[in-house]
Amino acid sequence: MIRPDKRQRDRARDLRKNLTDAERLVWQELRRKQLGVKFRRQAPVGAYIADFLSHDAMLVIEVDGGHHGETQEYDAKRTEFIEAQGFTVLRFWNAEIFENLDGVLTMVKSHLDKNIHPPHPTLPRKQGRALASGQTDAPNVARAILRKGAWENPAGEILLSYDDRFLRRKSLTISTGDTLLIDLPQTTSLNHGDAFELTDGRLIKIIAAKELLIEIKGDDLVRLAWHIGNRHTPCQIEPDRLLIQHDHVIHDMLAQLGAILRDVSEPFTPEGGAYGHGRTHGHAH
Repeated sequence: MIRPDKRQRDRARDLRKNLTDAERLVWQELRRKQLGVKFRRQAPVGAYIADFLSHDAMLVIEVDGGHHGETQEYDAKRTEFIEAQGFTVLRFWNAEIFENLDGVLTMVKSHLDKNIHPPHPTLPRKQGRALASGQTDAPNVARAILRKGAWENPAGEILLSYDDRFLRRKSLTISTGDTLLIDLPQTTSLNHGDAFELTDGRLIKIIAAKELLIEIKGDDLVRLAWHIGNRHTPCQIEPDRLLIQHDHVIHDMLAQLGAILRDVSEPFTPEGGAYGHGRTHGHAH
């Protein structure tokens, strides 16, 4: 490995003193060998500085969205160089860390258990017990999605709200009680009837969960739908009604337009984005 010069060491020292909020959360979980291996924060790797690095595991954890301000091209070159030094790179977005830190840690633990220190089948796990079968209850992993109509014979199912059906990496519990680790190549919008494909070939059916919605009826649904779309609000369109998530501003606007509004509890499957992305987003996104 290329040894860092004094300038790199000084820069790394400065970065350690100014961790981002996301990096600070991750460091609290990695420090003092809490995952069984030693990690260093803001560690030089040649011309680059890895957010978190473990020589024991030959693993680098990168946190995107902080102070790097890197482009995709720069990220690709950075990852290529670090991997050329023998490291595996796991990259997480700030939002993943803030919203699903457990899922991020599960991903890291899964890598460590597989590559560094898999638990002995006869020993209890850190959390408690060992299974009678001699296998650990490590989470199943899903890295692919099969769309509705392209699969059959599910091994289980999972109930997800509309917001929960937009994900990339997350730890979930399925109907059998097992833990499922989602690790998709990119953030994906899931629909009722799609399925997670586990690495062992099993399929887990995705069920749209009931949630509190606003039912919209009126004499001119086309006009009401136009106003909803103008606010970039996800909307489920049916022949005689519209459905949206609760939003008091949109509710008041529709009431002023003469809409007939009612609270309902139903699965929410709004119209997909017009450009093929599967989602529409409000201005807050």
